[in-house]
Amino acid sequence: MSKNNTSPWEIMQSGVGKIREAYVEGDVEWGSLTFGQICGLIDDIPTCKNLIESIVQEAEKIMESMQNKILAV
Repeated sequence: MSKNNTSPWEIMQSGVGKIREAYVEGDVEWGSLTFGQICGLIDDIPTCKNLIESIVQEAEKIMESMQNKILAV
C-alpha cells in the first residue's frame, strides 16, 4: 500500500475487522494477531497433557516443601 501512495485513511480502513477475523472467525492467515515481547520468551509449546502434568508436579513439590516447613516449626 505504501508503494502505491495509499492514503493513511485507506490503510487504516483496510485493517478494520482484522482482529475479529483472527480471534473470532479463526482466520489467522488474513486476520491480525497481536503479540507482545513475551512471545520471545516462549521456548516450547507443550501438549495440554504435558502442561497439566507439569503443573501438578510443581504443585506437589510446593506442597511437600510446605509440609516440611510446617513440621519443622
